[in-house]
Amino acid sequence: MFNEAYHVTGRTTLHLPRDLGFADFYSRVCVCMDLDPQSARIGYKLSGDRVRDAPNQLSNAVDYQFAVNKVLEKVRHAHSREVVLVLFNLGPATHAAEGSVRGKKRTHNKVNAADTNLSFNKELHELREHLECQKHHGCHCYIDPITSEHNEVDIPNQTLWAKKIFLGKTTIKRPLNSKVFDPKAKKAWITSSTTAALAAPPIHLHLNGIQLLNATAATTQSSTPPSCVHSPLHNSSSVINQPVETLNLTEDSDDDNVIYPLTGDLLAELDSLFPDAGYLQYEDVLVSTGVAHVNAFATVAPHFFT
Repeated sequence: MFNEAYHVTGRTTLHLPRDLGFADFYSRVCVCMDLDPQSARIGYKLSGDRVRDAPNQLSNAVDYQFAVNKVLEKVRHAHSREVVLVLFNLGPATHAAEGSVRGKKRTHNKVNAADTNLSFNKELHELREHLECQKHHGCHCYIDPITSEHNEVDIPNQTLWAKKIFLGKTTIKRPLNSKVFDPKAKKAWITSSTTAALAAPPIHLHLNGIQLLNATAATTQSSTPPSCVHSPLHNSSSVINQPVETLNLTEDSDDDNVIYPLTGDLLAELDSLFPDAGYLQYEDVLVSTGVAHVNAFATVAPHFFT
């Protein structure tokens, strides 16, 4: 029985079953000690070990099994004494130890201790039950509400998701804004420079019914935008000064002054109507493809949505 862990803000007792797997053990310990699973460095010692001995590393399943065997071996020789596995945070401390500064009263640290000691074990337990996959035994999957595709959620993302739920930044039915929950975002559909060029509408400038210039709206990457347009109605010395920023006319357009809504606003509206569909997860991939406004949906190839 593993029943003790040291926290950076104090001492916490944690009771866990003997046959618990490493992934569940590691996740629960990180939640209890308020550590990031991706960067946590955990060590252990057994009760009765010498104080001057350094803790043993506990970072993978092999280390975990070795620690279990040491506990069981010590239990066989201990008649009445309880065997305790003591865990340590080997990384840098994130909170100042209580009373570490001499001459300071400890009452201030005691007041703030509850604020810095977050516990979202309840949220993590509920999330793991919600993600437990019936199709893939032993896995925790997020099922895309549109494609029904299963995306496995690993321990670090489970912990992060549970923490966001605890902080009120998301819910158990709304996934994180991460590539784990949107496989399409992993594919580089198009480069940023090409995206800007495709998203920029063509410009047709007319003067008295004569077309003067066909151009594409300059993007923010342009270092030397054209500053003037030559008119065929005048000689070469006559120039019509026209800043590029004002060339926002399109040929035969009936909605020159229309400001189209942002794609993010559309997805937010759909999410409020259908919260279980997970529309917000598609914002990043749509914007990266050039669909920043709703009118840009017409320019996207049909196979993109399949």
